[in-house]
Amino acid sequence: MEYLYNLLQQIKNGEIKTTYSHDIFVSSDSKVIDTDCSGLVDLWLQNSHRNARDEVYAYVLQVRDTLKYNITRLYSFDFYDFFQSIKEKDSTNWQYVDINNTLKEGDILAFINPEHKARWGHVAVVEEEISRSKEKIKVKVIDSSKYHHFDDWHQSDKMGIGSGVIELYFNNNEIKKVCYGPDCMRVRAVCAGRLRKK
Repeated sequence: MEYLYNLLQQIKNGEIKTTYSHDIFVSSDSKVIDTDCSGLVDLWLQNSHRNARDEVYAYVLQVRDTLKYNITRLYSFDFYDFFQSIKEKDSTNWQYVDINNTLKEGDILAFINPEHKARWGHVAVVEEEISRSKEKIKVKVIDSSKYHHFDDWHQSDKMGIGSGVIELYFNNNEIKKVCYGPDCMRVRAVCAGRLRKK
């Protein structure tokens, strides 16, 4: 988490400019970072947990049609699929996290939205679980988002890398709605993964 905390501090200090973008861009001097949610998590893993990142990539290369897709980065559904895949099997670098248990600092949440054919969703890194009830989990996260969160801190209205609180709502023991703040979205599924401590 040190990499993410340092990155947030540099953004807060105005040393780095950031906006939300699906075209991931990091300037040569790292003073500008434009990225989406999965791009931020990919960047964190690349800089702090290379073996864990490589394991996710290896999985994606096995299950996606590499002739059809030029795989140069990870997407939210890649994290979701990978976390589901380690539910029943061993992973060297990761462990599956049951969303019904307490979320911890550094856990990665992966959402799949039902409206999109390509299964786009969101990924966010847990800073802390704030509260939990039968209806709702409140979680402080670090992410790159185009939506304002509760208790939001982002550099500008163009959003990008920042932090804030999101709420996950249960329906029949499954999370079916995520509220980033005033914007709520139905989700088909939510899961989480945790880096194994070495």
